[in-house]
Amino acid sequence: MAQKRMFSLKIIDTDLFLDMPISARLLYYDLSMRADDDGFVASPKKIQRMIGCSDDDFRILIAKQFIIPFESGICVIKHWRIHNYIQKDRYQETLYDNEKSNLEDDNGVYNLVDTKCVQNGYEMDTQVRLDKVRLDKVSIDKKAEPKKSKTFLSDSNEYRLSTYLFELIKSNNVQAKRPSMQKWSKTFDLMIRIDKRKIDDIEKVIMFSQKDPFWYKNILSADKLRLQFEKLTLQMQEPKYKKNDKESQWNLTGSEYVANNNLGDLEKQLLGWDK
Repeated sequence: MAQKRMFSLKIIDTDLFLDMPISARLLYYDLSMRADDDGFVASPKKIQRMIGCSDDDFRILIAKQFIIPFESGICVIKHWRIHNYIQKDRYQETLYDNEKSNLEDDNGVYNLVDTKCVQNGYEMDTQVRLDKVRLDKVSIDKKAEPKKSKTFLSDSNEYRLSTYLFELIKSNNVQAKRPSMQKWSKTFDLMIRIDKRKIDDIEKVIMFSQKDPFWYKNILSADKLRLQFEKLTLQMQEPKYKKNDKESQWNLTGSEYVANNNLGDLEKQLLGWDK
């Protein structure tokens, strides 16, 4: 097992990382220093207690998506392969095959492929267990009731974001086929509710993805935007993009873009920013 660990400025020099409390950053460094060659940490609670950090510090790392926890108590450093490249003659594969099988490596960033293995912010310790009869009754009730699909209205934030993305895709390719706006709206709903993304931030990332010469060819759906959101956000924070961000079109929210580009009444109405 390699004994040296490195940290990439692409991760630890971002506002997202530096805005965390010092104690949370310290916990991240210590977890990373004690991780195995695949970025897995066997005893995160022990390390947390040893350096005097609180459960809140651990929850912050989870919420900010710097670590991924598992029900087994093990956690993994999300950007491990961005931080560390280990030569084959020194590399020793992790012992935690079960946890590793639930991850995919997206250019150095770990992503979960099975969210059932995620530990819910250390709240599992106080969860009250239901008895078997109650669980069986809930299961039967759920099977009996058909699942209703939510419909997003044209003036909802989710539908507006879907239309906004499609209009920018269409500006790059006039032959782009109109997608299912309900399906895209559902994805944006997950980004807002589950991923805790802010609407203004989503708008800016949409604009950036469609103005960047590389990303506009690759971000052609709401699902793809959600998958690459963190990577897009990190790239937007690179010096060469931040240098002129006040003049950059991608730095505008949807309403600001509409105002600055003199869009017609119909397009304003489609984007939902005509009020």
